[in-house]
Amino acid sequence: MRILVLGPVAVSLGVDTAVGSSRRRSLLACLTAAVGRRVTWSELTEGLWGGSPPPSARAALQVHASGVRSLLEPDRAPRSSGSYLVTDSEGYTLGLEVGELDWTRFTRFGEYARVLRSAGRAEEAVELLAAGLNLWRGSAFEDVVEPTPTVVAHGRWLESLRLQAEEDLFAASLAAGRHSELTGDLARALSEEPFRERRAALLMLALYRSGRQRDALEVYNRTRNRLVEEVGCEPGPELGRLHGLILNHDARLDGLRLDPGVTSEPGGPVTDSRHESRVVLEGPSASLLEMEALLTVVGRVTERGAGRFTVVGERDRLLGVIEAELGREGPTDIRYRADEGMVTVSPLLTPPVNLIGRGDESDRLRAMLGPESVVVSLVGPVGVGKTSLALAVDPLTLGAKGRIVVAFPRALGAEEVIEVLMGAVGVSRRPLGDPISDLAAALEGSLLVLDDHDRGGPAVDSVLSSLLQGDRTVRVLTTGRRPSEIANHVLALEPLPVPAPDDPAEVAAECASVRLLVERMGRLPIDSPSPGPSGEGAGPTAARSPGPSALSDIGALARRLDGLPLALELAAPAVTALGPVAVAERLERSPGVLRRPRTDGRHSSLDAALAWALEDLEPRAREVLARLSAFSGGFDLEAAEEVCSGGGVSEDDVVLALAELVNAWLVSNRDPAGYRLLDSTRAVARAWLAQFDPGGETRGRHARYVAARLMRLAPRILGRGGRGARAEIEEGLADLSASLEWMFGAGDDPDTAVDVLGELTFFWFSTGRLHEGRRRTRRALDSGRGSAAGRVRCLVGEAFLAWWQGDYRAVETALSKVVSSSGAEEVPEVAALMDVAWASLAWVDLKLDEAAEHLDRAMEVAAARGQQWELASACTMAANVSWYRGDYRRAVTLYRRAAEVGSRLRNPLLSAVAARGEALMVALDGNPEEALILAQEVLDEGRSLGDPLSEAQSRTFAGLVHLQNGDLTRAIDLMVEALERAVDPFDVMTFLLAGPGLAECALRAGDSESATVLAAWAQTVAQLSSIPMAPLENERCRAALAGGGLEPEASERAAHRGRGLTPDMAAAFARQGRDRWVGGGA
Repeated sequence: MRILVLGPVAVSLGVDTAVGSSRRRSLLACLTAAVGRRVTWSELTEGLWGGSPPPSARAALQVHASGVRSLLEPDRAPRSSGSYLVTDSEGYTLGLEVGELDWTRFTRFGEYARVLRSAGRAEEAVELLAAGLNLWRGSAFEDVVEPTPTVVAHGRWLESLRLQAEEDLFAASLAAGRHSELTGDLARALSEEPFRERRAALLMLALYRSGRQRDALEVYNRTRNRLVEEVGCEPGPELGRLHGLILNHDARLDGLRLDPGVTSEPGGPVTDSRHESRVVLEGPSASLLEMEALLTVVGRVTERGAGRFTVVGERDRLLGVIEAELGREGPTDIRYRADEGMVTVSPLLTPPVNLIGRGDESDRLRAMLGPESVVVSLVGPVGVGKTSLALAVDPLTLGAKGRIVVAFPRALGAEEVIEVLMGAVGVSRRPLGDPISDLAAALEGSLLVLDDHDRGGPAVDSVLSSLLQGDRTVRVLTTGRRPSEIANHVLALEPLPVPAPDDPAEVAAECASVRLLVERMGRLPIDSPSPGPSGEGAGPTAARSPGPSALSDIGALARRLDGLPLALELAAPAVTALGPVAVAERLERSPGVLRRPRTDGRHSSLDAALAWALEDLEPRAREVLARLSAFSGGFDLEAAEEVCSGGGVSEDDVVLALAELVNAWLVSNRDPAGYRLLDSTRAVARAWLAQFDPGGETRGRHARYVAARLMRLAPRILGRGGRGARAEIEEGLADLSASLEWMFGAGDDPDTAVDVLGELTFFWFSTGRLHEGRRRTRRALDSGRGSAAGRVRCLVGEAFLAWWQGDYRAVETALSKVVSSSGAEEVPEVAALMDVAWASLAWVDLKLDEAAEHLDRAMEVAAARGQQWELASACTMAANVSWYRGDYRRAVTLYRRAAEVGSRLRNPLLSAVAARGEALMVALDGNPEEALILAQEVLDEGRSLGDPLSEAQSRTFAGLVHLQNGDLTRAIDLMVEALERAVDPFDVMTFLLAGPGLAECALRAGDSESATVLAAWAQTVAQLSSIPMAPLENERCRAALAGGGLEPEASERAAHRGRGLTPDMAAAFARQGRDRWVGGGA
């Protein structure tokens, strides 16, 4: 969320949204002008209505404030306190981070640009200033019709800063050597503001550096004449001095800086060498960049290294800047070292931003780096945060005198390694000296960090081994994907934990990967606003937590990024600007969205980090890695061999390469399937696949492997082990999608795709993926390809899934196509299934005799042909018809026959469906004790099956049994849980049974209004779905709507409310009423 006032007042939530009425705009303008400070009721009413506010001004102000809150926090629950706009007895306070308000971002950009320019980094200053000016969309508070005096003053101040920023941009561009291209823009700028002498000075300098001395002097003359004639004064001394320098062709003009009110020659800050101190800052390199820029204003940087730099200057001034800046980030730890004449300042690692979730590893690493000589290797995949964790170890807490960080760009020889290390510690070779002894002496008491140690080659370990031979204490910490061969301890760093897809928001919020991403989203590169005209700073506000919906999206993105800290940190700016869903979508198209702008090196992007890591792979391992990218999920060794071998790559090559890739942390061997590529690695490897396999043979082998595997698994869904088969197919859904895309696209093999999808109907049904199943099945049918039997199976699947969604027109269409299909005779089970399907359509229209006739024929045909699944389906449907006829005993007989068939098939799903109906029929037939036993078995079976439909329906039927037996409390609990579980798979059967059941419970508990709401909702579901209610459920709804003694008007209001409920709203409504009903009726 961002508030925009540098132009028309608006709120941006991905797109700019107008604020609304003029008074609401005025209110938001008042609050943003005083952001972080309380604005009293009297100030606001005076500002909005002038000296004569109406009697209802305070109430009207509250209405406008509520409207502003709704804009800032559209997902905020009604009547809950806002995170941004806080109210108290005295007024309102608008609390924002710098990045959430455009004017504070603009001023901060200007501050940092001036610091960068002082440090000689003109190009970067130009980028920052241009970015700040691009935030302006017009004049400040442009559409505020009657601005308050505070807003007017604030707007004038911002406009003055805008003019100064434009001049700063010109000055920085001059410093960057762009004088020739600036003259036109500067001339225009001076014509717009002819009395701003700095613009004249900038234009003069640009013209002079472009070889146009005469034009530069003419600008001075015109400016002087205008000042004298129209203002009555001479130009200021700075402009006059510049005029003299140009007249004399002074050499100092080449390095002249024109800052506001200052014309100075280049040079560093003035310091008194008698009071100079050397200050060393250590910490994560990225967090030190801004500090370096700020300190160059009061000192000069003398040394730079990984995770540290040294600045020299007057001690009090240096420490003043350091303490002010680090105070924004948290506590600091300042240590004085009188013996070395220096001060070491380092942020306390408590923990740093990029160490979230690394507390245990940090403690273990410190424990490993004991007081004796030791080599500790920190290993893990690319982007897991090895370097960050290594640099987070404070050498002072280990008793070390300092830290030396060395990174190896390539494999080196032993002499080269020695030279690199000697250069890092500042030791020169002595003609007759022993370099190893000299190095050991220089390193004694220090912590030597060898970043990406394994890239240095085996010579690094050889040199380290020699260093550790003596009696000097040398502690070494290596990072890389492989440990040092002489390591005393190895600490493997895994990716941060990610939330599971079904984790509730409060669990996801505590997950380390989510915490890191949220925290990084809140740490903008501009971390506090500049003071306003009054000199009062807005101050930072407390961090706000995302809502449940946002946490779910952030958790999904964290899973997509494999919990890698580097990827999460690189994604944070994009997530802040675009939102997690948009970033995830862009990642699918281009992983390059994870990039640090204007940064080089292996940590500038995830692609760069991976490219750095992959350089030292054997060519065969690279090719196998590229081929493994065909897998979207996990895979075992057999799958890898089948898909990756061929085209000159043997199965032995695949095994050896896989071992190398696992050891290099590029393939994980911790997946339940056996192996898995991290998503980030897969994205880069897929870019190589076209290079290694231009013909697409690997994708073809992968698609055929997936198809064969699914054809083996699909028949098991309906038998013993069905739950395991469903789980295996679910685990491979990403690979299924990739294979189908290839078959329907480049692979030109829709025949196989049709055959596979024809076998998956009961997978879509049993996992509640009805929409996805129909979408994929229709695509197969629309292709016009496939075997006749495969198309018939797809048509039957379409009819089956459409029936469960209540789309009976689609059912009838699919059945008609089956009748006319030439391939129906190739699918022997079609005859019985067709009768079951036609019976279901007759049942929907309550043509129970016609339905019974179809079902009797289906049971006869299926039994004669030994078609057990078709027999079970026909028996279950026939039992449903008997239930609707009120013939409960026949229904029990038919449900039991269906259960027996399911048992023979070793299909717990079929058995469970039949058992649910049997339990309810036994209860309705007047056998309560037996019914309760069966109800408990139904609940146990539902839990063991684990799919959403089974869990919802088992609770529904068990709840109805308890209602029939008079146990209101148990019935309510079960049916409320059933509704909650039925929302996601959208199980109409549960809605039509649990809704009326809960309506009767509410009526019995004396809550007539709730009974009416739920009954009206259930009737609406029946009408919309075209599925008839059972007679008993119809009677329950009629009783709830007619009973309870509600006045007609109140009854109609309650029914109207019920007709407007969605399933999730109905479930929430039932959950809220549960305590009232249990207390009232139990």
